[in-house]
Amino acid sequence: MVKQLAEGTGMSISEVVSRALEEYRRKHFLYGLADDFAALRVRDGDWEDEIEERRAWDGVLGDDIESE
Repeated sequence: MVKQLAEGTGMSISEVVSRALEEYRRKHFLYGLADDFAALRVRDGDWEDEIEERRAWDGVLGDDIESE
């Protein structure tokens, strides 16, 4: 299957494998992140603290950015 993907895309087998592993790594990271946020939401007060911190940071996101 890897050989057919490589031939069909014009990539080398090692490039196909490398890209597949990177995709898997990213998905694994995002699934872990989703699990972490789900756990945060169910702990008393922790989600509210997260939202408060986001609001605090929202005010500084535009600092030193010039209008176009």
